[in-house]
Amino acid sequence: MDAWGRQLEHLIGAHAEHVYVLPEDPAIPIHPYEKLPLYMVTGWRAEPRAPGASP
Repeated sequence: MDAWGRQLEHLIGAHAEHVYVLPEDPAIPIHPYEKLPLYMVTGWRAEPRAPGASP
């Protein structure tokens, strides 16, 4: 993962209220190289969550 990806992951992890992993539709074929988890993030915390804290 690139540096910008890690920065974005940290920003979202520190400020997001809720993070969900969306299920994939088994009826839609996906190439193995393109099969990645899809996340949905909702809410925003003004105060960042402490490192290592549960979401």
